[in-house]
Amino acid sequence: MRATRVFDLLAERYRESNVAVALDESTDTVRVPLYDVEQQGYHLEFWPSRFQLRTAVDAMILLKHTTPITVLRGH
Repeated sequence: MRATRVFDLLAERYRESNVAVALDESTDTVRVPLYDVEQQGYHLEFWPSRFQLRTAVDAMILLKHTTPITVLRGH
């Protein structure tokens, strides 16, 4: 489940890369950055819904290609 529309914008720009992106004026075009959450019996909405995400966070990490983690157990 996606959390922000800013991630969608940046994921389109950086299709093939794992990157950390500092938010700037270019991400301000996303006026309603957070998705509302709706699940059976649960609704989460953010107020105000219209704001620039960079007023709340400095950067986003986009992990487009991940590597599975092997869990190591102590001996």
